[in-house]
Amino acid sequence: MADAKKPKKNQTARPKGNNRGKGLPPPEGKRCALIRIPDMEARGRAARALGEVPRPFSGFPDFQYLVTGEHLEVLRRERIPFELLA
Repeated sequence: MADAKKPKKNQTARPKGNNRGKGLPPPEGKRCALIRIPDMEARGRAARALGEVPRPFSGFPDFQYLVTGEHLEVLRRERIPFELLA
């Protein structure tokens, strides 16, 4: 078997294993939600309202969107009806 490579000068060795996120508090509650906007007229209003939020959202077939809590707040504030799927 080949020996592990040694770190080059002035480089520290990489820690073994996946240490990403260690020491951080666990996320609070859900971070995103899957919604559907069934009303045809509300879809246009929703697209404009969702675009106001600086965070991205994802759209899927059948007018489903993966959104964050900030997006949900904007939809509620604008009184745009939506179904919460997950």
